[in-house]
Amino acid sequence: VSVLIAFAVATSVQAHRIAIERDRATLEGNRAEAVSSFMLDVFQTTNPIMSEGREVTARELLDHAAQRIDNELMQQPEVQARLEEAIGLSYNRVGNYARAVTHLKRALQFRQQYSHSDNTAVIALLLELATAQRENSQLDDAENTLRAATELMAHIEHRKGPERARLLAATGRLHLDQGDWRRAEKSFAEGVALMHEARGIEAFELVLAVSELAAVEMWKGDFPAAERMARESVQN
Repeated sequence: VSVLIAFAVATSVQAHRIAIERDRATLEGNRAEAVSSFMLDVFQTTNPIMSEGREVTARELLDHAAQRIDNELMQQPEVQARLEEAIGLSYNRVGNYARAVTHLKRALQFRQQYSHSDNTAVIALLLELATAQRENSQLDDAENTLRAATELMAHIEHRKGPERARLLAATGRLHLDQGDWRRAEKSFAEGVALMHEARGIEAFELVLAVSELAAVEMWKGDFPAAERMARESVQN
């Protein structure tokens, strides 16, 4: 009887876990399908009939998608969050930093509503937001955003990973824009050292950080160090 009871309990627990995983997979599938359907609808704008034969630019597509999110996805906040983030990142890439800030902030608000949000993903979003704010001359806001990312970093197990390296580089850029080359040098130096060790860092990220550190050395008047950094950048 004891064995049968134990078996029944174990089977019930296993079935419950399977059901949870099944539901989670179904939910993720539904979200992915919703994102896909939304983007397909957005790209219908490029249809010659819909666009009246006019060539549609990438920025116009972004603007069109941004206008539709609120109206069509109010009942699907997580899907809305993913799209807000994607649109914000795209605006960052095309240099429309004011709009990038708007959409990345909204994506962040959505993510913060979910207790199960991945800290690593939130930090990546904060770094993108800080970049947009800095490029949009909102230096105080960028500093607050990077401070929030730093606080969140304390809860990540691998604190010497690529996220930490990117955070240091982003902090260095902010200090550079603020005219504080001493703090910029410290952040860039730590970031570059970590980039050499961390996995998941793209070559262009390391090259950019080393180049910026070289610029700081030139600013200081330490031309031998600047030359050394520049050579390292070229070699990478």
